[in-house]
Parts: sequence; structure tokens; C-alpha cells
Amino acid sequence: MVKEDDLNPELMRYLNRDYWEKKEREKETNKDKPITAAGASLAANTGKEQFQSSAGSVTPAAASVGAVGGNKDDDDLDEFVMTLKTQVEIFVNRMKSNSSRGRSIANDSSVQTLFMNTMAMHSQLLKHIQAQEDKRVHYEGLQDKITQVTSGQCCQLVYFIRKNCQSAIF
Repeated sequence: MVKEDDLNPELMRYLNRDYWEKKEREKETNKDKPITAAGASLAANTGKEQFQSSAGSVTPAAASVGAVGGNKDDDDLDEFVMTLKTQVEIFVNRMKSNSSRGRSIANDSSVQTLFMNTMAMHSQLLKHIQAQEDKRVHYEGLQDKITQVTSGQCCQLVYFIRKNCQSAIF
């Protein structure tokens, strides 16, 4: 018999029924509340953990975030990506295992559940991609403004040097 200490902590959390019932209750209470910018991180955490048992919640992307909020959002995004990567790896491994054994994936409830969970995360992934694209556009705009300011300062510098040279010549 395998001891509980020998099992993977993630597997132990997955097998903990109380944990999932608690997450389901949190999801139900959060579903009734409108999601705001302050509640986005709570929804993101609930969605990632709920993803492993059923469809996750949707997290809106913040257009501009401060230094403290940005780190938390980056941490949430990193955790989301790692969770999604793990789920996809498990999904691929199960499909390869079924294929090597000649079994149909249509009969494997684990593969079906992983597929449904991955599809539930797809909308969140698209939102994260869009948020990253919005941030990229925002920062490129800032970079263009910096270039314009720098260019303007160079033009002013050239103008003053030209004026000084002209006054020195005449």
C-alpha cells in the first residue's frame, strides 16, 4: 500500500474532496457577484483551481496596472500558464497511453474530462493573449512617444548649436 507522504502533493490536493467542494462553493458565491478590477485576481485564482475539476471562471484583463498589481497579475498569469501546460501534458500523455494500448479515447473519462477542462481554459487563454497584446501596443505607444521626445530634444539641440555657430560666424 502507498503511504500518503509518498504521493505527489498535487495528486493529494486533486483527491481531496473537501477542497473541491469548498472551491465549488466559492465559485457559486463569486458567480453572483460582478467581477471588478479588484476581484479579477480572486476570479483568476478560483478559475485556475476550479479548472482542474470543471469549467473555470473568466478573468478580465487590466488595461493598465501599477507596480504592485502588475506583479500579482504576472504571478497569476504565470500560474495560469503552468496549470494549463500541466493539464495539456497530462492530456497528451493519456492520449498516447491509450493509443499505445489500442484503446479508444472516447471511452476514457479522464481524457474527456481533461479535454473539457482544457476547452474551458481556452477562453481564459484568449483573454490573456489579448491582454498581452494590449499591453504590447500600450508600451509600443509609450516607446514611440519617448522617441518623439528624444527626437524633439535633438532637434532643439541642433537648432541651438546652429544659432550659436551662426552668431559666432557673424
